Amino acid sequence: MSIPWKNLICLSVLLCGLGSAHGMDRYSYMGVSLGVPMDLDPSVERGNLTYGLDAAYFLSEDWAAVMGWGFGLEDDHKIDLALGMQGFLEMKTWVRPYLAGKFLYVLQPEKDLGWRLSAGAEWNLRVLTGLDNLQVFTETGVSQILTNTTNGDELTLEIFRLGLSWSY
Repeated sequence: MSIPWKNLICLSVLLCGLGSAHGMDRYSYMGVSLGVPMDLDPSVERGNLTYGLDAAYFLSEDWAAVMGWGFGLEDDHKIDLALGMQGFLEMKTWVRPYLAGKFLYVLQPEKDLGWRLSAGAEWNLRVLTGLDNLQVFTETGVSQILTNTTNGDELTLEIFRLGLSWSY
């Protein structure tokens, strides 16, 4: 009984690929966070505390498409939607640093556009909780909202954001 050549070639390609094939560690995450901003322009003062809901879909082990909702907890109760990319710098350690760039759309109090750049790190809490899917994260960054008012654009430094996320 002879084995057809094309079956032999397909089998060898499959066997060669098994040595380097691997599954992704996670496909998505959902998270909640609390942020403390500092308004830099037009005046320097502590900004409104912000509650955030975040979701991400991993395109690869190092890159995730992210979407987040931000809800201001004080004064003007600003609501914004952030869409962008998050890139992880190291995936094989228990601390994973990342960089993120996002497009902002402010829904309330006025409909304005902006951007946000941030850097942060997440820690897997498996050692403390026994759950491999639970992470705590912290980040800092800067954002600018391009307003149509005479006060000028809003420049904000995100002093810190602290949150929890659950990976799938």
